[in-house]
Amino acid sequence: MSQQTSRFSEPKEGSHLGPLKTEDQLFPERLNFLNKDCARLPRDQFEGTRPNDQMRARLRATAVLQNAFVLTDPNLPDHPIVYANAAFLELTGYSSEEVIGFNCRFLQGPKTDLVEVGKLRQAIQEERSIQTTLLNYRKDGSTFWNELTIAPVRDEAGTLTNFVAVQTDVTRHKAVEEALRANERRLGLALMCGQFGTWSYHESVGHTQAPSDQMKALLGLPPDAPLSSEAFFAAVHPDDLERLLSAGNEALATRQTTHVEFRVVCPNGNIRWLENHISVDDLEIDGIRGLFGVAQDITERKNQEAEREAALMRALEQADHDPLTELWNHRAFHRMFQNKIENLPSKGATLTVAILDLDNFKFFNTAYGHAVGDEVLRKIAQRLLEFCGPEHIAARFGGDEFAVLFSSAHEPEAQSLAERLRSHLAGMTYQVCMQEIAIPLTLSIGMALINDINQDRHEALRLADERLRRAKTGGDTDSQADQLRQLILGTVQGFSMVDALVTAVDNKDRYTCKHSEDVMTYSLMIAREFGLAEDELHTIAIAALLHDVGKIGVPDAVLRKPGRLTEEEFAAIKQHPMMGVAIVGAVPELSATMDAVRHHHERWDGAGYPSGLVGVNIPLIARIMAVADAFSAMTTDRPYRKGMAPQKAIAILSEGAGSQWDARCVFAFIRAQRNGDVGSTTQ
Repeated sequence: MSQQTSRFSEPKEGSHLGPLKTEDQLFPERLNFLNKDCARLPRDQFEGTRPNDQMRARLRATAVLQNAFVLTDPNLPDHPIVYANAAFLELTGYSSEEVIGFNCRFLQGPKTDLVEVGKLRQAIQEERSIQTTLLNYRKDGSTFWNELTIAPVRDEAGTLTNFVAVQTDVTRHKAVEEALRANERRLGLALMCGQFGTWSYHESVGHTQAPSDQMKALLGLPPDAPLSSEAFFAAVHPDDLERLLSAGNEALATRQTTHVEFRVVCPNGNIRWLENHISVDDLEIDGIRGLFGVAQDITERKNQEAEREAALMRALEQADHDPLTELWNHRAFHRMFQNKIENLPSKGATLTVAILDLDNFKFFNTAYGHAVGDEVLRKIAQRLLEFCGPEHIAARFGGDEFAVLFSSAHEPEAQSLAERLRSHLAGMTYQVCMQEIAIPLTLSIGMALINDINQDRHEALRLADERLRRAKTGGDTDSQADQLRQLILGTVQGFSMVDALVTAVDNKDRYTCKHSEDVMTYSLMIAREFGLAEDELHTIAIAALLHDVGKIGVPDAVLRKPGRLTEEEFAAIKQHPMMGVAIVGAVPELSATMDAVRHHHERWDGAGYPSGLVGVNIPLIARIMAVADAFSAMTTDRPYRKGMAPQKAIAILSEGAGSQWDARCVFAFIRAQRNGDVGSTTQ
């Protein structure tokens, strides 16, 4: 054997392949076709090599091919195998002696597809190439899927000399394919049972691809109907199209599955809700990925959600409304009040809260029964709804109390709305069945203003309730003092804190709860007699409301003591002007009132406190307030005595004119009393 042939090594003893035959043994008569085949290759690859060497080199190459490889001879009876490489022998489990000289049909078995075998025979008969996949059998009876490629081999004259057959074991691949097909069948069954529709879309193709029959059914189309992208998008509800497109763009941008719910309009006009999960398709066309979607009809679920939402809204409506009057209830009013505060539109805008209480409501329940009382409450509620309309808020606050909240662009408008509310509620009556007389219905009202998002609604309600209490005590609506408080709350930062202290002082002694308002009224009467300017009247009115704020630091036992005070107790009382100055001084906008707060207990003759000022050294505002404060103190009822008659108090003022009080202020007050001037606060 030549030097080249000696490179072939024999397998070890016991190898399942057995000893390979030499080339001369394998091809005693058909070696020449390899020489001729090699002749077709570039000559520089074989320059200087004998034809026999070329043939042997080609044999060695085919012997080590990883793919199974055989040559058959169509010119011999039964078309036998004349050569098989080691990969073929290893794949099939046969030895070369069991293969060479036999037809390939020994690889066939009971489950081999005879139709495909027939195609192979036809191709061989027609001397053409063919590729197919067959289930073949090994020597041990095990099966494998064989991807078989057969091609004819011809000599230079074009005469058929052999067939080459390459076998590739694709059993694993076929198993994967079968698993995928099984998964597809299961998925298809699940989609069908779950009534899921599928679709794919690719921009470069420009139409919806392979929409499932169920997808068409979801759109109200028959299975054989074409479904272009234009038809699909046209079926989407116009209000939902942008949402669907955004979901698709998001999926493309993020490579994440997106979820979208949208409506479609079927050809018959019915509207369906679809739930769609959109993913990026693995298929790329022109470098662009498409979309794949799974859709499901969720119309019934959406209808149920809408019904639940409607039921919830009805429940919330009932939970937020008073069942008797159909007004908002206490809880809802607080929520809306807070929301209004947090959303005040601009500086200068105000909220006005009014607390209203039906006067003598107990009379209706006692005299005519609760049914009549309920009718009265409904009548008032209807009147409040007429006033509020859609712009303002009316609520039943509890029992016979109501609350109204209205917004205004500025304070004068708030004052106007407050007056309109009073006017709208005026003149109401209730005609009791079987009686000719109509019973008047009157309400007491307390109001408070809010014009800052940092203000506390609870504080505003407390102020409004306090003013309601005062109005109930006086049998009227808000007093001048309450109106002034509302105005100041909207203009002076920090006034609400000081006013709350004033109210706390009033509450320490309920018999003097209107003292500061009386002092304001009397001080303004004197100031008008002097012809003071409007801004001075405004300052005097505020100072009168605040003049006793320092009493917050005086013990209740001292304030309420019915008898003469001890020296220590009187010393405690004398501290309240300076304590008031410390409180009012914390609010810069109230600095003009500090003279009145500090010196309203000074005497014309210098015997007063805290500074012992004499005559005109006492600020005019303090001299005015000293007269007003004295008259109020003398005419107010106390637990231990009844207030004196106004005429007697006037006489005492007259006697003290020029000694205890400024005579000009005393006589101005007397003139105002004689003229009946009760005045009003400046606005």
